Amino acid sequence: MHTKPHVLMIQADQLSPQTLKSFDPDGQAQTPNLDKLASDSVVFTNAYCNNPVCAPSRAALYSGLLASNSEAYGNEAEFKASIPTFMHFMRMAGYRTVLSGKAHFIGPDQLHGYERRLTTDIYPSDFQWASDWTKPVSVGPGTSVEKFNVPVEIETNGQMLYDQEVQFRALEFLRYERIEPKESPFFFHVSYTQPHEPFQIPQKYLDMYSDEEVGMPDTWPLEKHHVYNQWLQKHHGILDFPLNDETILSARKGHLAMITYLDDLIGELIDELKALDLYDNTIIFFLSDHGEMMGEKGMWFKRTFYDRSVKIPLLVRWPDRYEPGIRNQVVSLVDIAPTIAEIVGFEDQDYIDNYLDGHSLCGLLEDNNADWKNCAVTEYITNGILEPMLMAREGRYKYVYVHNQQPLLFDLEDDPEELTNLVDKIELQDLRQKLHQIATGGKDLEELKKKIMLEQRRRNLVQKAMRCGEAPCWEYQPFFDAAKQYIRGVNLTPYY
Repeated sequence: MHTKPHVLMIQADQLSPQTLKSFDPDGQAQTPNLDKLASDSVVFTNAYCNNPVCAPSRAALYSGLLASNSEAYGNEAEFKASIPTFMHFMRMAGYRTVLSGKAHFIGPDQLHGYERRLTTDIYPSDFQWASDWTKPVSVGPGTSVEKFNVPVEIETNGQMLYDQEVQFRALEFLRYERIEPKESPFFFHVSYTQPHEPFQIPQKYLDMYSDEEVGMPDTWPLEKHHVYNQWLQKHHGILDFPLNDETILSARKGHLAMITYLDDLIGELIDELKALDLYDNTIIFFLSDHGEMMGEKGMWFKRTFYDRSVKIPLLVRWPDRYEPGIRNQVVSLVDIAPTIAEIVGFEDQDYIDNYLDGHSLCGLLEDNNADWKNCAVTEYITNGILEPMLMAREGRYKYVYVHNQQPLLFDLEDDPEELTNLVDKIELQDLRQKLHQIATGGKDLEELKKKIMLEQRRRNLVQKAMRCGEAPCWEYQPFFDAAKQYIRGVNLTPYY
């Protein structure tokens, strides 16, 4: 039998750490199972996504590369099969790699190092969610607050059905691990779509939250926002479909209730690990791909560089190695791939050191005083805007640069709401230049913009062509060999 620990990664979709008490004392979501897991884990309070939208954020997680380097620019951009992921690292280190749930891979490769996927994906795998920076910003039909017109209280919907399938296949996989032990450890990724909008959930979860507890967000007038947030407000339909207080409160309550539903799924998953005697030999990661604004500052969903959009919950449980505690250093999702490479013993250290944008968190997991770069880079270079958007967070400072627009610089310790732009302060000019270099990575943003727009044109042409005649199907189709299931799979002696 193997001696290496199993690895379980639990992933949420569109979950801000500001909603969770284990990450923020003002968190409103009721999550007893996540709270218990966090108490036994290393908790990162300043973890960032590298792209505040699903597909490129997940590509950064898997590859350890920023979108400007992987070219997985948005929800419509191909994640190239030639880019190694940490699933490839794990396979080379002797792990079996299995996914139940959402990956949001775009392109014909729907595995990217996974040996098995137990479900299909929830969103399209082709180029249909197109970007086109040659056109003015417009309302995105699938990304508009107009969807808040649907009832919040429902018995079920497509998202719940998807997560119920994810959960069934996840529990089934773990049970087979117990009754049919393998010679190698598993990496098992359980990736839910909760609490991504539409904000719909059964009444029993809504009843757990009162209007008074949820409260209304602090909204800002349009002119108070930087131009990039004005673009995003247009894209999200906030200007075209103004929301009344009742709708805003209902959406906020629905999102929090969905987080509690997610917590129930996570609790069931962890209880099963314990019941099957797998818990103590399993490293657990919990994270999200990006956050959710919940109406704060008049913004919804993600894409913006406000902390509710770009910060993520991140915790790691491995009590045999890492003592539970809090880490306030700045980290990001590109740091996960090199971390996993070190944990599992991937041997090509030259690739990790010289070709990834992230750095291993192992030293920081072991010692809060370990040397650490203490910075993160976030990019947004897809639909709803007209120029590349880049952000760097180092220590207490956040720098935002939108190409051809006025930069922003905030001191998050003194100004957590990002009200005062310090970019013109004489005494901060060296810091400004340093953060600009970190955010851009030295890239010529005009050349990057040209490259992105060329890729947009190519993808849009291909997508139009795929609508003519018979379209190739890139959607993942999970296969289960019924001949090998249950008693049929083990009873090899024929009866006469």
